[in-house]
Amino acid sequence: MLLVPGGMGSRDDKFAKEMEAVVAFLKGLDLSGQGSIKHVLTVCTGSEILARTGLLNGREATTNKRAFNEVKAKHPGVNWVAKARWVVDGNIWTSSGVSAGMDLAFAWIREVWGEEVASYVADRSEVSLDSFAVSVLVVTDCICDCSMRGIRTVRMIGMLSGGALFEGWRWDGV
Repeated sequence: MLLVPGGMGSRDDKFAKEMEAVVAFLKGLDLSGQGSIKHVLTVCTGSEILARTGLLNGREATTNKRAFNEVKAKHPGVNWVAKARWVVDGNIWTSSGVSAGMDLAFAWIREVWGEEVASYVADRSEVSLDSFAVSVLVVTDCICDCSMRGIRTVRMIGMLSGGALFEGWRWDGV
């Protein structure tokens, strides 16, 4: 699984050079779902970053509601869904914002590993599956909890390491 986070920095012109490198990196990956990366998940304007690669053209997707019109105008080849917390199109899962990203994460866990694992992760994370306000640490807990239960570890790529593009959140390593 590849997680593509967004955030205000991803749309800021002062990070244009870094974003070009991120988009080039993504273009170099097999994101078809047929290779080692089976699913691509985006949070917030991570979908806009993914749209820059052309992968979302002709697909349904959503993005952060505050940036929705701007993102839609930049990428008219994408079938943007305005009224959705998350959208699934094949192996691509996009969410509309941070709290919706947590909802997407639990829905993805439920889809891949089933209701029992999703409930276990939510319980261990002290989160209700119906909650809309949860911490990003749930994702870290999910990876640890899933691997402790003998379930295949989720592969996360820290393409935004350094923290500049995603305020307060940092994904380091694979």
